[in-house]
Amino acid sequence: MFSVQLWMLLDGRALTIAFVGLDTALAAAFLNMSRGRWFPVPLFFLYAFVMLFYLYSLIVEQSAFWMAACVNRTFDAAVAYVAACSWYRIRRRRLSQTATFKARE
Repeated sequence: MFSVQLWMLLDGRALTIAFVGLDTALAAAFLNMSRGRWFPVPLFFLYAFVMLFYLYSLIVEQSAFWMAACVNRTFDAAVAYVAACSWYRIRRRRLSQTATFKARE
């Protein structure tokens, strides 16, 4: 919701700088969560890439279309990764529960 407010309040380079700050905070949060766990590590690298892309677009002045297209695809990749990890975890838990149930019989 915060990024939608940024979109309404800021424009141009200020918006890109705000998104750099937002993605830096997200990358730092995923880095902090990744200590001892493997799940957040790809999300950290993904948001670090997005942060670098924003910095690149500030230097080269990319068009808004390509910037939105790249950010949209990275968001889709993050959602797909989280969905796949959730599916894997549900499947693993279900298999361990059936193995425990069969062991009790």
